Amino acid sequence: LAALLPANVACLWSSRGAVGVGAVFAAALTASSFSFFLFAFQVHEKSVLFPCLAALLLPTALGPKRRPSWAPAALCHFAAACLYSMYPLIVKDKLHL
Repeated sequence: LAALLPANVACLWSSRGAVGVGAVFAAALTASSFSFFLFAFQVHEKSVLFPCLAALLLPTALGPKRRPSWAPAALCHFAAACLYSMYPLIVKDKLHL
């Protein structure tokens, strides 16, 4: 729960800042999904999809003016790492891409 505290405080105080409420909510969603993934007792390979989806929504919520220029490259690398971590599950279930 301590990992979620900064994101919850940011959501509560989002009406005071210049950043939009959607961007703050997407950042809190990303932080909460990462904290669940990193600090859960038993994590399945598929649970990496929750932080991946939240991280992919974050640049969209920021908008084109507030989005950093390195965000697309970082998200492509993160999505590739997520797919790489799911490779044993894909092979075991005999799925195809």
